[in-house]
Amino acid sequence: MKKIFYQILISLYFVTMASALKVETHETLNEYIARQNFSVIEFSLDTYLKSELNFAQGIDEKMNRLEVFKWLGEGGIKEDKPDFPAILYRRSFNHFHDPLTDEGFPNGISSVVWSQMPINGQFDGYYSWHDVRYYFYKALTLPGKDSRDDKYADLFRGLGQIMHLNRRA
Repeated sequence: MKKIFYQILISLYFVTMASALKVETHETLNEYIARQNFSVIEFSLDTYLKSELNFAQGIDEKMNRLEVFKWLGEGGIKEDKPDFPAILYRRSFNHFHDPLTDEGFPNGISSVVWSQMPINGQFDGYYSWHDVRYYFYKALTLPGKDSRDDKYADLFRGLGQIMHLNRRA
């Protein structure tokens, strides 16, 4: 009887831990971070978007179907669950980094390497740091508002995916 009690207790402990890693948790964290003012480094995403990119609504600026902060949240989800995954959660194998060996999860790429893959170097979507920088460039230089909004959406979704990886490294 005592053995069964301990097995149940251990199982409940791991179920509680796993809930912190739910896909929706990454969305919530990204959206929360987007709304913060970081006084230590004197940075606010909302202020930056208003002053540097002329987004009148800041993080509440809407492009395509979502606001900036929602695109960041979407990225937190999509890094685990891409739009059309060939193998469900295949990207997740690349979400770990062992600082002692600089390796990732067995059969995966280190999250540090994964997040810095060259343009179009990832699979199940292209959201590395280099892809995101390219989306930013295109958002600033494309002539039509709809085209720019598409790239801004890719940019903020991609930043959300990189934020997701940084919590793992």
